[in-house]
Amino acid sequence: MKKIITAFMLTLALAGALGITAAAEDIEHTIGENSTIILSEPTRLADMADVLTDDEESSLLSYLDEVSERQQMDVVVVTIDSTDGKSLMEYADDFYDYNGYGFGENNDGLLLLVNIPDSTYSQGNSWISTTGYGITAFTDEGIQYIGRQITPALLEGEYETAFLEFVTLCDDFITQADSGTPYDVGSLPKGDFPLVRNLLISLGIGLVIALIATGIMRAQLKSVKSQYQAADYVKKDSLKVNKARDIFLYSHVDATEKADDSTSGGSDTHISSSDTTHGGGGF
Repeated sequence: MKKIITAFMLTLALAGALGITAAAEDIEHTIGENSTIILSEPTRLADMADVLTDDEESSLLSYLDEVSERQQMDVVVVTIDSTDGKSLMEYADDFYDYNGYGFGENNDGLLLLVNIPDSTYSQGNSWISTTGYGITAFTDEGIQYIGRQITPALLEGEYETAFLEFVTLCDDFITQADSGTPYDVGSLPKGDFPLVRNLLISLGIGLVIALIATGIMRAQLKSVKSQYQAADYVKKDSLKVNKARDIFLYSHVDATEKADDSTSGGSDTHISSSDTTHGGGGF
């Protein structure tokens, strides 16, 4: 009996060890300078918060690799469940620098860091770090635009949807920057705004209803014929004007908002712990 119990306990211990090994193999890493996670093998997707399935990771990584290689800019997605005492900016910058991301001598690229403590995302836990040409292609206003597009899906826990949208937007932003005019203040992508579409639909429906209503009323006025002069509509001697004067009723002024000179666009930059220049922003 003791042998059976001992064998059973050894089996459990071995299974536990194998489970730990399997989990560790998901993302093998070491802790480097300034508590920075150093990946054993470079990858453009590091789902350390484990919010994606294996299939989702595979398809997302393929998309990240395709866009990165075609645009010659690293597009990286990292999820974590703790910043280890760092700010989101510091964590994102260091992760990018110490894991050797970036194309060319300026390490062109960007990294999206999403902090998901307790498996629940909340507003203000994302940061995009840009480097090299990424600073040019992704302005401060452009980063906030991207944040507004992907935050609803993050809040709903639809992480794959959010990350796929992020990669698609990155592809578009880089292409736009290559044309010589990066997306920025006053020139952000228009997108498909449901509000405008719904408004046009509502106006169309209202117009149809109005035409039907006026058509019915017009059909009921068969005894009335249009006249050439306004006076023809007045019954003779039914109106007498004793006094006439002009009365000022109201005025209308069109106001145009003055441009805010403080919003000049572009990207603010800072220096990371590795003495690298980064742009970026949180949302």
